[in-house]
Amino acid sequence: MTLGERIKQRRLELGLSQMELAEKLGYVSKATISNAEHDRDDMTTTRIERYAEALGVTPAYLMGWEDSVTIEPEIKPDKERLNRVITTYAKKIHELNIYVSQLNEQGIEELTKHAKLMSNSEDYRKEDNT
Repeated sequence: MTLGERIKQRRLELGLSQMELAEKLGYVSKATISNAEHDRDDMTTTRIERYAEALGVTPAYLMGWEDSVTIEPEIKPDKERLNRVITTYAKKIHELNIYVSQLNEQGIEELTKHAKLMSNSEDYRKEDNT
């Protein structure tokens, strides 16, 4: 089985259309996927790794060097969601740092007291905090 055939087979196993796989890989059309599946493109190592990640397999599986699918996509982290969460929290931390940098020592002590009180209050605490 060729590299392209393995890409197509795995895509179909996952129930993905060519367009859906293209979107996962950041392409704007399905033509790139079609070319890959028909072995019309010379695939670089980097592209093979990207396809493998998107399809939840190892590059070795796509290359035909191993026969079993060893990575399940449902246990892989959603990198886009993780990046959004990190970006959101980084912005909030940056904003808080600006405010704190404007406070004198007494202001920082007061802020710390308020933060402790708020973190102990059910009104302000996350449900998953214990």
